[in-house]
Amino acid sequence: MTDTKLIHDRYNNPILALEQLRARCAFLAVKGVDIDFDRFSWRGSLTGPGEFDPEDPEIAVVLDVTLDTLWNTFYFATAWACDVLESNTAGSIAMNKRDSDFALLEGQEFEPWTLRWVRMRLDTQRDKNVLEVRDPKTSPGCAIFYMMAQHPRYMWMARLEPKFWIPGLRSTWGCDQLTGVPYVSLHRRKRQLRIYGGWSGTNQPHNSAPIPTLV
Repeated sequence: MTDTKLIHDRYNNPILALEQLRARCAFLAVKGVDIDFDRFSWRGSLTGPGEFDPEDPEIAVVLDVTLDTLWNTFYFATAWACDVLESNTAGSIAMNKRDSDFALLEGQEFEPWTLRWVRMRLDTQRDKNVLEVRDPKTSPGCAIFYMMAQHPRYMWMARLEPKFWIPGLRSTWGCDQLTGVPYVSLHRRKRQLRIYGGWSGTNQPHNSAPIPTLV
């Protein structure tokens, strides 16, 4: 049986993420959205994410997932996070977007139908201009939304209301070209997961820019 004891009183056992992903695919299949779990292949370690850092409660272990396109991955990840957090915004901002509204950070390459474990430092690079800290080798994209879906207690227990840049993505939100950087916040009192299209030159107060490391 999978250990369901919380880690640092805020993180689920990461092995649960595989069970959650299978359950999510089955849930969508009932709604007519067919995502074949057997199409996924592993990148990086197949044996698991290892242990959480016992001394650092700001490092999460996350199962990062890609579907066939970046857009479908973004929508899948945001809708999953909204459902788990019981957000009353339900990813509505994403519904009006298209493939052409998104791209990875220059230097990153999209690989469809993949699974990989990442360790992600969450409370880092706060209050910094995202242009100064994002990097194709370290900047996460949709993995931030998977963290929210897989570790919802962190979102409710964090000292500050969570506000994250999505530094590995570029978008057209609020600009004519792919120069915007999305960001997301959880308004805990209103139970709203708010997804924004931030102009890349804007310094949003209290936003962090998480750094992942492939396991």
